[in-house]
Amino acid sequence: MFQRLDREEVFSSHWLKLFLDTVTDDRNVTLKYNVVHVRRESVVVMVRKGDQLLLTENYRYPIEKVQLEFPAGEIEKGETPFQAAEREVYEETGVQIQCQPATFSFYPSNGLSDQRIHIVFGEYMDGELNPQYEIMKCFWMDEKEWKGRLALGEITDAASLIAYLYSLLF
Repeated sequence: MFQRLDREEVFSSHWLKLFLDTVTDDRNVTLKYNVVHVRRESVVVMVRKGDQLLLTENYRYPIEKVQLEFPAGEIEKGETPFQAAEREVYEETGVQIQCQPATFSFYPSNGLSDQRIHIVFGEYMDGELNPQYEIMKCFWMDEKEWKGRLALGEITDAASLIAYLYSLLF
């Protein structure tokens, strides 16, 4: 196991902190690690309405691209992943959902960050699509079209890809 010898805070913001850690491994080799600490966990929500999936279109500044994604967002203090899923979907798209009991979680970049993302599955209950906040568009996409776009490499959002992968277990 690794033992931390030193931690230097390099940067801090409302969303994250960046540390430079000095550690030793089990062979007593000293190593340096950049560690991104994300202050809150997130949720990605795969919502179904029959054979259709709810998608959002978002411009992602760090990669300078528009991405097709499932609704997602931060889990607020005191919320469960299910509560956050219902809130985020409603806030971003205007749609109300009912969460399914299954949930999974993963670390999208565990060699660099402690960020944890929860996957929640939901069923459409009510509401008209009305994109809010940073959402450029939201729309229903037939799952067959989703699979085609996935095969063409048009879907590259890791959280959405992993959520869909987990959905194949059901």
